[in-house]
Parts: sequence; structure tokens; C-alpha cells
Amino acid sequence: MREKKLMMHRIILVHHVQITKDDVNEQPIDLSNIRSQEIIYIDLQEGLLNNTLFRDYTLDEITNIFGRPSSTQPPWKENIGFKIPIQHGVSLVYADKGIVFDFDDPYSDFEQHLIRINIYLTLTIHEKTNTKILGFHETLHPKINNGWKAKHIMQSFSEYQPYDSFEYKAKMRIYGEKSPLAYISMNSSEQSHLTFYYHIDTKFVEKISVEKNISRELKKIFQ
Repeated sequence: MREKKLMMHRIILVHHVQITKDDVNEQPIDLSNIRSQEIIYIDLQEGLLNNTLFRDYTLDEITNIFGRPSSTQPPWKENIGFKIPIQHGVSLVYADKGIVFDFDDPYSDFEQHLIRINIYLTLTIHEKTNTKILGFHETLHPKINNGWKAKHIMQSFSEYQPYDSFEYKAKMRIYGEKSPLAYISMNSSEQSHLTFYYHIDTKFVEKISVEKNISRELKKIFQ
């Protein structure tokens, strides 16, 4: 009996890390009869949150659906290259759901539309608010979980010509880079840009960010 239990345990473990093309090419779930409040379904490739383009949501709509957040990071400003100031909007942390929603700057967008969804696959501390975030346990399309590694992302999303920052991040470590995360990024659709953050040593994916595909906007500017 004990041997049978051990064998079942081994089978479950093998199934957990086995990843096939079916996981990437599966058909999205039909949400037509499901209320938004009862499920979180994120289509990574198309940039959909519960079958609606994520950037169509406003801050008010997100709080109507998901309720009061665990913590809030107020709007803040940072300087990027050549000391160019960038104004960031508010971020809402939903710790029990493993999600942080980032919104547009309220000074440029009165309705504060959603600009980024951050999905945490493992227990994490949100640095800006010092909030403990649980691992995401709702539904992703494709079915990515914390058993995926960087190589699985590169293989499964190869059609989108992903960029892997591993070599650059490894070199930066020599110069004192402290972050343990490298990333793989790609444009998965005309609307959506994906970034998978993984641990540079273990290669396990820790976090996924879905945001607006700005390359489409840049094309419009330079046309």
C-alpha cells in the first residue's frame, strides 16, 4: 500500500512539470455565462482579462469587480535614462489573488486606465508596499504555473521571437547587479506585450507582466 502511494506521488510530480504544445494552443475558456466577480481568467497572448482587453478597464471598474485591495501604492515619479522623469499612476495590490494592477497617471488619464497586470506565481513581498503576495491560483491561458522554467517559455512562445536577457543580466552581476531576476520579453499580439521574470539561478518563472504593446503606438507616430 505504501509503495502504491509513493508511485502515485511520483506520477503527480511528473505530470506537474510536463509541458506540451497543447498547454499553449488550448482553446480559451467560455466566460459568457460566468460573472467577472467569480473568476480571474487572463489570456496572456491576447492581453484579455475575463474576455475584455485589459487596457479597456478603468481603476473604478477593477475595484467594482475585485473589491477593496490589500494595499495601495500611490502615484510616483522616477527618472530613466538622461534623467527623463516618468510619472507612474497608482498600483492596487490584491495579495490573496497574486495580482498587482498598475494604472495610468491620473494627470494624463482622468479615468486611470489599466496599463499593466503583474501576476506573481510564487509567494512574494511587494517592495513598494511591503505586502506579502500569495502565488496566483486562478486561470491563465496558456496554463503557465510556477513549475515552468525559462526554457519552456522560449520553446512555447518561439513564434513571437522572444528576447532573453540572461547574458546581459549575468554580466551585470559582475558589476554589482543585485536583482536575482532575468527576463524574457515579447510582443504576443498587436495589443499585448509579455514579460516573464525568472530566477537567474534556478530558471523558474517567478512573475509575469502583461502590458500595452507600445511598438504599435510608435509605428503610428513615425508613419
